[in-house]
Amino acid sequence: MENQNILRIVLSLAIVAAFFLQLSTLPIYGTNLSAWSLLTEGFGSMGRFTSTQLVTFICLLIVFLCVVANLVLAILRKKTSVLFNLFPLLAIIAIIVFTMTQSKENVAETLQSFGTGFYIMFIGSFLLPFTSIAVTNAANA
Repeated sequence: MENQNILRIVLSLAIVAAFFLQLSTLPIYGTNLSAWSLLTEGFGSMGRFTSTQLVTFICLLIVFLCVVANLVLAILRKKTSVLFNLFPLLAIIAIIVFTMTQSKENVAETLQSFGTGFYIMFIGSFLLPFTSIAVTNAANA
Protein backbone atom coordinates (compact mmCIF):
# COMPACT_ATOMS: atom_id res chain seq x y z
CA MET A 1 0.00 0.00 0.00
CA GLU A 2 2.91 2.33 0.67
CA ASN A 3 4.18 2.01 -2.90
CA GLN A 4 0.79 3.09 -4.24
CA ASN A 5 0.89 6.15 -2.00
CA ILE A 6 4.34 7.10 -3.27
CA LEU A 7 3.17 6.59 -6.85
CA ARG A 8 0.14 8.83 -6.21
CA ILE A 9 2.42 11.56 -4.87
CA VAL A 10 4.79 11.30 -7.85
CA LEU A 11 1.96 11.32 -10.41
CA SER A 12 0.24 14.24 -8.69
CA LEU A 13 3.46 16.25 -8.63
CA ALA A 14 4.07 15.46 -12.31
CA ILE A 15 0.59 16.67 -13.24
CA VAL A 16 1.02 19.86 -11.19
CA ALA A 17 4.41 20.46 -12.85
CA ALA A 18 2.79 19.96 -16.27
CA PHE A 19 0.57 22.96 -15.58
CA PHE A 20 3.62 25.18 -16.11
CA LEU A 21 4.57 23.69 -19.48
CA GLN A 22 3.12 24.47 -22.90
CA LEU A 23 -0.54 23.44 -23.15
CA SER A 24 -1.36 23.94 -26.81
CA THR A 25 -0.24 25.51 -30.07
CA LEU A 26 -3.78 26.18 -31.27
CA PRO A 27 -4.50 29.82 -32.14
CA ILE A 28 -7.70 29.75 -30.04
CA TYR A 29 -5.56 29.42 -26.90
CA GLY A 30 -2.77 31.76 -27.90
CA THR A 31 0.88 30.99 -28.44
CA ASN A 32 2.92 29.14 -25.83
CA LEU A 33 0.10 29.23 -23.32
CA SER A 34 0.51 27.12 -20.22
CA ALA A 35 -2.39 25.72 -18.24
CA TRP A 36 -1.31 27.77 -15.21
CA SER A 37 -1.43 31.05 -17.13
CA LEU A 38 -4.86 30.12 -18.46
CA LEU A 39 -6.09 29.45 -14.93
CA THR A 40 -4.57 32.53 -13.30
CA GLU A 41 -5.27 35.06 -16.05
CA GLY A 42 -8.59 33.48 -16.96
CA PHE A 43 -10.51 35.08 -14.11
CA GLY A 44 -9.71 38.59 -15.28
CA SER A 45 -10.71 38.01 -18.89
CA MET A 46 -13.79 35.86 -18.39
CA GLY A 47 -15.89 37.99 -20.75
CA ARG A 48 -13.50 37.48 -23.68
CA PHE A 49 -13.48 33.68 -23.54
CA THR A 50 -14.80 31.65 -26.43
CA SER A 51 -16.81 28.55 -25.61
CA THR A 52 -13.80 26.30 -26.26
CA GLN A 53 -11.63 28.33 -23.91
CA LEU A 54 -14.34 28.33 -21.24
CA VAL A 55 -14.73 24.55 -21.35
CA THR A 56 -10.95 24.16 -21.29
CA PHE A 57 -10.73 26.54 -18.33
CA ILE A 58 -13.37 24.60 -16.36
CA CYS A 59 -11.80 21.24 -17.18
CA LEU A 60 -8.32 22.43 -16.22
CA LEU A 61 -9.73 23.78 -12.97
CA ILE A 62 -11.27 20.36 -12.25
CA VAL A 63 -7.96 18.65 -13.03
CA PHE A 64 -5.98 21.04 -10.84
CA LEU A 65 -8.33 20.84 -7.84
CA CYS A 66 -8.60 17.05 -7.99
CA VAL A 67 -4.85 16.57 -8.32
CA VAL A 68 -4.04 18.95 -5.46
CA ALA A 69 -6.63 17.25 -3.27
CA ASN A 70 -5.21 13.88 -4.26
CA LEU A 71 -1.70 15.06 -3.42
CA VAL A 72 -2.76 16.28 0.02
CA LEU A 73 -4.65 13.05 0.72
CA ALA A 74 -1.67 10.98 -0.42
CA ILE A 75 0.64 12.91 1.89
CA LEU A 76 -1.83 12.35 4.75
CA ARG A 77 -1.99 8.65 3.74
CA LYS A 78 -5.73 8.68 3.16
CA LYS A 79 -7.36 6.42 0.60
CA THR A 80 -9.16 7.84 -2.40
CA SER A 81 -11.68 6.12 -4.61
CA VAL A 82 -11.04 5.14 -8.20
CA LEU A 83 -13.83 7.48 -9.30
CA PHE A 84 -12.19 10.48 -7.62
CA ASN A 85 -8.89 9.64 -9.31
CA LEU A 86 -10.71 9.25 -12.62
CA PHE A 87 -12.04 12.85 -12.67
CA PRO A 88 -8.80 14.39 -14.06
CA LEU A 89 -8.72 11.87 -16.92
CA LEU A 90 -12.36 12.52 -17.77
CA ALA A 91 -11.75 16.27 -17.77
CA ILE A 92 -8.75 15.91 -20.09
CA ILE A 93 -10.76 13.70 -22.44
CA ALA A 94 -13.46 16.40 -22.43
CA ILE A 95 -10.82 18.96 -23.46
CA ILE A 96 -9.75 16.74 -26.36
CA VAL A 97 -13.28 16.06 -27.56
CA PHE A 98 -14.49 19.63 -27.24
CA THR A 99 -11.39 21.08 -28.93
CA MET A 100 -11.73 18.56 -31.73
CA THR A 101 -15.38 19.40 -32.35
CA GLN A 102 -14.85 23.17 -32.19
CA SER A 103 -11.81 23.27 -34.46
CA LYS A 104 -13.40 20.78 -36.91
CA GLU A 105 -10.23 18.72 -37.09
CA ASN A 106 -9.74 15.00 -36.84
CA VAL A 107 -8.18 13.33 -33.82
CA ALA A 108 -4.64 13.26 -35.23
CA GLU A 109 -4.60 16.99 -36.07
CA THR A 110 -6.04 17.88 -32.68
CA LEU A 111 -3.55 15.76 -30.75
CA GLN A 112 -0.64 17.22 -32.74
CA SER A 113 -1.63 20.71 -31.68
CA PHE A 114 -1.27 20.01 -27.96
CA GLY A 115 2.00 20.68 -26.18
CA THR A 116 4.25 18.82 -23.77
CA GLY A 117 2.38 19.87 -20.65
CA PHE A 118 -0.86 18.46 -21.99
CA TYR A 119 0.67 15.06 -22.69
CA ILE A 120 2.25 14.85 -19.24
CA MET A 121 -1.14 15.71 -17.72
CA PHE A 122 -2.82 13.08 -19.90
CA ILE A 123 -0.38 10.28 -19.07
CA GLY A 124 -0.33 11.15 -15.36
CA SER A 125 -4.09 11.31 -15.13
CA PHE A 126 -4.37 8.04 -17.06
CA LEU A 127 -2.15 6.26 -14.52
CA LEU A 128 -3.65 7.94 -11.43
CA PRO A 129 -6.77 5.71 -11.08
CA PHE A 130 -4.57 2.62 -10.96
CA THR A 131 -3.06 3.84 -7.68
CA SER A 132 -6.42 3.37 -5.93
CA ILE A 133 -6.76 -0.28 -6.80
CA ALA A 134 -5.68 -2.43 -3.87
CA VAL A 135 -3.07 -4.99 -4.82
CA THR A 136 -2.71 -7.97 -2.54
CA ASN A 137 0.56 -9.78 -2.46
CA ALA A 138 1.55 -13.13 -0.98
CA ALA A 139 2.63 -11.55 2.32
CA ASN A 140 -0.81 -10.02 2.92
CA ALA A 141 -2.78 -13.13 1.93
